[in-house]
Amino acid sequence: MRPIINIEPRWYYNLDVRAAKGSNTNNNAGNFVAVAVNYMPDWFNITNNSGYRTYNELSIIPRWAIRRNIGNSNFNYEAGAGIEHRLRFVMTKNYSSTSYDSYLDVYARIGYAFN
Repeated sequence: MRPIINIEPRWYYNLDVRAAKGSNTNNNAGNFVAVAVNYMPDWFNITNNSGYRTYNELSIIPRWAIRRNIGNSNFNYEAGAGIEHRLRFVMTKNYSSTSYDSYLDVYARIGYAFN
């Protein structure tokens, strides 16, 4: 395990259209685009593998997703996809290295809104 600092601003682009049609838009139930930025520092890790090495990693993930309520409850589901661009870098006093990878990011979530 290791800490991850995450920020993900979202733009819900169809809430007005859904509300005009009479659809439930409580708790931001609509389509959105987002850009997630994740930073995974190498501060510490929790593992029982003594040879495991962590690196600083920065990910930027542009994604499209939907969020819908389940019935008239506060439960909701969310599904989305995007392309993750990950930069891994090591900087020490005597050594520095960087690498870059891209991944397909697909996810599904179930949540509850406390309101």
